[in-house]
Amino acid sequence: MSIHKKYLFAVPVLNFLVATWFGMILRTMIIQPMPFNFKFITHAHSHVAILGWVYMALFLLLTQHFTGKIGRDFQRLFWITEISVIGMIVGFPTEGYGTVSIVSSSVYILFSYIFSLLILKKIKGKKSAAYTLLRTSIVWLCLSTISLWALGPIIVLLGSTSKPALLMIQYFLHFQLNGWFLFAIVALVFKLFKIPDSKNFRIFHRAFVLSLIFTFSLPINWYYDFSVFRWLNNAGIVFQLIALVYGFKLISSNYKVRFSKLDRLSKLLLIFATVGLVMKIVFQSFSLVPEIARNIFDNRQAVIGFIHLMMLGIISAFILFMFKQMLKNRLAVRLFNAGVYLFLSGIILTELILLYQGLCYYYPWLSIPDYRFFLWIFSFLLLI
Repeated sequence: MSIHKKYLFAVPVLNFLVATWFGMILRTMIIQPMPFNFKFITHAHSHVAILGWVYMALFLLLTQHFTGKIGRDFQRLFWITEISVIGMIVGFPTEGYGTVSIVSSSVYILFSYIFSLLILKKIKGKKSAAYTLLRTSIVWLCLSTISLWALGPIIVLLGSTSKPALLMIQYFLHFQLNGWFLFAIVALVFKLFKIPDSKNFRIFHRAFVLSLIFTFSLPINWYYDFSVFRWLNNAGIVFQLIALVYGFKLISSNYKVRFSKLDRLSKLLLIFATVGLVMKIVFQSFSLVPEIARNIFDNRQAVIGFIHLMMLGIISAFILFMFKQMLKNRLAVRLFNAGVYLFLSGIILTELILLYQGLCYYYPWLSIPDYRFFLWIFSFLLLI
């Protein structure tokens, strides 16, 4: 990859900085009034984090590793997609779901379809475990956006707080984070470790797909309380555990040789993302308990902690691992290493507070006094 193309990777990092800045404003507003609309900043934070940071980073990583280069067609698409991200950065904090933000988001979705068609065309005929996972991730990318097209008419007809509207938001988040993002990351892992197609892979892939589909029953059950959804979610948890076991079995065959060649921080980032993934599955397994499954949605700290575990502890840690492999300049490596250590410290400290406070939902007497202040302080590590 030529030097000038490496600067493309600075764009999602800058988007990440903006998303983190919005997050800091939100946590500041909780302890100190500020002249901003909390809901507008929340929309800006979530959209820029998901679409500006993770999507744009995966756009580059998947293109580079699965097509061999980031060609002109992908570069043009990347830059015009970034323009729509800038539209969201400007639109959401100032007007919420207004003209600029809605147009930017809609155009963004159309560009994601073009990206899907482009990359599928480039990898046509290529077969391996990694390519199968990549194609599956693209399916989830496209399917997840269906909810966004449906959301507008639902809000007009039924209102933004109606059950169908809230469920559409949950649908998007579920199939973006657990579908498109997670499948894309696993595709990159399988490409990195050169995992071959096999009977075990096919079992892993089916279990992975079924776990994603069935665990969506839990958010459905939050709005439509029927026992069948709880049983489907339970089946999804079982499939998720099967996928975890077979996934580790597949990677372990080629893990030691590849892992031993990595530097210390790269190993730490991989371990961090892996531990985050195991924790995600453990926390989802708690939903097997009916009382917890019913109360999860009302447990705001636990929900925020879980989303941040996905976005920061798993997805962002892995993306930073992939970025680390590109750095050659000694000064850049030192700055990157220092930044990542601060970042990981921030994740650990903020997640401990969020998840602990989530636990205190059931045991209020264990709650940390002024925990919001400590959360605010530790969030500066993420921003720095």
